[in-house]
Amino acid sequence: HPLSEQRPRVEEILYRAGESLITQDTSWYVNAFSDYGANSGNVILEHLVTSYPSSNRLADAYRLRGDWRLRRGEFEDAQQNFIDLVSFRSDSEWTPYALYQIAMSQFFQLSGPEYDLQEIELARSELLELLRNPPERPDFQASAQQALATVNLWISQRHLKIADYYARVGNPAGEKLHLERAVATGPDLEPGKAAAARLAAMQNPTPQGDASPSPNR
Repeated sequence: HPLSEQRPRVEEILYRAGESLITQDTSWYVNAFSDYGANSGNVILEHLVTSYPSSNRLADAYRLRGDWRLRRGEFEDAQQNFIDLVSFRSDSEWTPYALYQIAMSQFFQLSGPEYDLQEIELARSELLELLRNPPERPDFQASAQQALATVNLWISQRHLKIADYYARVGNPAGEKLHLERAVATGPDLEPGKAAAARLAAMQNPTPQGDASPSPNR
């Protein structure tokens, strides 16, 4: 009942039950139901955030659900849990942690330079935004910087490959555009250096032949 005096007690019981189940160590299980308890904890915490949106435990519940999804490799769902935490409890002590995990979850959804370019660039934007106000934890800051370096490499590689395609089909304008983007993303990276060399060659093409007469004639 929304006006029940027992609501605070119910919220705390739900949170404690969900927390206990979702964080339990299931490493000693050997059957197909090894994650049953954690699943149940997630269901309980989902009920808590849905039915008690004003709960003092809201941020904690979202954080626990997000961490559980990360452990399972469900990065898109984990990201959504952390987005919800920031959206509904921006004043929480977990907000800096959630912002870090939002950016890293976007990165972990990627699988290399062949992945959707728009998603890779979105990951880059998330990481750049995060590093404008770097996490206080040195390990978080280092992992975010490493992720950004990887994403920059992938974007530069991708633009270089697109430039290769335009070169094959005889579209110098498209080739030049993507060579420039490869350089802009990573001028000190190998793909960026290769792109810069190609741009220089396009601007100063090698003469096709020497028109001057041979001295032996």
